[in-house]
Amino acid sequence: MKKKLIVLMVLALVVVTAFAGCRPSDSADSAQNDEPVASEETTDEGTSDANTAAAEVTIMLSHEVSDTHPSHIALTEVFKTMVEEGTEGRVKVDVYPNSQLGTMQEVLEHIMAGQNEAIVSGETALVSTVPEYSLVGLPFLFNDLDSAHAALDGEFGDFLNGKLAEKGVVNLAWGDVGFRDITNSKRAIKTVADLKGLKIRTQQNDLHIEYFKDLGSLPTPMNFSELFTALQQGTVDGQENPIMMISTNKLYEAQKYLTISDHIYAATNLCISKTVLESLSEADQQVLYDAAAAAMKQQREQLQAQTEDGLNEIKSAGVEVNELSAEEKEAFKKIAVDGCWKTAEETFGKDNIDLAQSFNK
Repeated sequence: MKKKLIVLMVLALVVVTAFAGCRPSDSADSAQNDEPVASEETTDEGTSDANTAAAEVTIMLSHEVSDTHPSHIALTEVFKTMVEEGTEGRVKVDVYPNSQLGTMQEVLEHIMAGQNEAIVSGETALVSTVPEYSLVGLPFLFNDLDSAHAALDGEFGDFLNGKLAEKGVVNLAWGDVGFRDITNSKRAIKTVADLKGLKIRTQQNDLHIEYFKDLGSLPTPMNFSELFTALQQGTVDGQENPIMMISTNKLYEAQKYLTISDHIYAATNLCISKTVLESLSEADQQVLYDAAAAAMKQQREQLQAQTEDGLNEIKSAGVEVNELSAEEKEAFKKIAVDGCWKTAEETFGKDNIDLAQSFNK
């Protein structure tokens, strides 16, 4: 009996000793170890803060022009490089030309939904979300590029950017598409009467559509990605775009005539989801703003420098080119002022048109 008692006492001692090694505090320690260990990164103020390290984000940046266009070159050489280097790889940028990710409207919808996408697009996609953006392309609104740049980089651009931000989209910077000119496969256009009955592809912009109706043509809105085929097949007789869009996308291959009318200025925007942007640290957000400004500055400069080369390319392809005189252009402007300008004033307010025009030199 004594032996059994001794054995039981020894076993009890072993069990007690084993449990003593499992202190209640060890359970708490184990729970804490499920949390990520704080890093030793230092904030701008010199304090250690594990939450300042941004998660890696890959932004899919889409645009609708070719990989030879100044926009694509600026995005890959400047924006992508500056963002990836400036964020030390926390933010990466993949650039997709030629609407590879879908139409600009589709990509914009993804952006508004908070996806990791960005877009470089003109007002075609934006006007359906922010109707006021159609003011940028009001025919004959700006006298020249310098005036347009001053307006968009200033108070007029701030007004439009604010409207866009309300929809969950941030415009990081403004770039150029350029002044739009008219091409067609039927006849030379020197007067308003020459446009009568021609099917002209336009952007999905009510002011543009109204203007071309007033000119006597048959405006036919369609996505840019569908345009070349439509010109080849004769679905439309012509279109209107800046010289670089016509040359880099080879639209002249399906056209016989080019009229340099400079009737509408077209801008482009480098936009990103507000949700995605604000998920980044303030420092990384600033990198994106700085990179966008530098990229669009280069884009504007290259576009202007290469426009003459683009025009020579079009001429070399056998396209007949004529430029409207000041008097001929005035007749085209009068149609706009008497028509779509009044619509724009009623819809968006004369004060906003006056604001844009106040930057004209």
